[in-house]
Amino acid sequence: GVQTCAFRSLTDRHSKTTVKAIVEGASDDKIVCMNVSAPFICMVPPLREMLLAGVNHCNYLFCNESEAEELAKNMGWDAALAHADKMQEVAKMMAALPNVRKGGLKAVITQGADATLIACAGNVTTYEVKANPWTLTKADLKDTNGAGDAFVGGFLSQLALGADKQVGHAVAVAVARRGERAAEAPYVAAELGLELGPLPGAQRLARLLLQP
Repeated sequence: GVQTCAFRSLTDRHSKTTVKAIVEGASDDKIVCMNVSAPFICMVPPLREMLLAGVNHCNYLFCNESEAEELAKNMGWDAALAHADKMQEVAKMMAALPNVRKGGLKAVITQGADATLIACAGNVTTYEVKANPWTLTKADLKDTNGAGDAFVGGFLSQLALGADKQVGHAVAVAVARRGERAAEAPYVAAELGLELGPLPGAQRLARLLLQP
């Protein structure tokens, strides 16, 4: 199973107790995930402390590049921020945060249309955002609110099914692009001009998206 917490709830009166109970009460066979949720979480000391306390019990920490950079600034990771591959170094630092979970923490940083970074144990894997048949420019984008949540939802759907991170990323990208539910994978595939095989819809779509 997968348990996830979004940290906007930390601004609520009882959220600290709730989040603490969720992350600390998860058994080893559960996958516990958190989403940084917004840059201000990293900027406000009490909220940042709650974030870090929760991350200590998580398998995955999700954020976008703005949230990752704000976390790095407030954690004093100056060397990472000054590095030529800034986001990769920040991802490594995030994955190295104190953590008690078996297998350690995996940090996932999305960068819009640029490659997604997944860091674990000092290594960073890059996942390109592939197979985009739409020719949207930044000027065409009116509201990206919810895109990150859609990405995480797609990623978690595959973790819950036991898929690997590569398949999870491909489904996450497909869901974030179109706001489609995993059950609607055939419709996304049709827009991409792809044929789905015998595997469950979301994983079939993911594997096709990963083809060169």
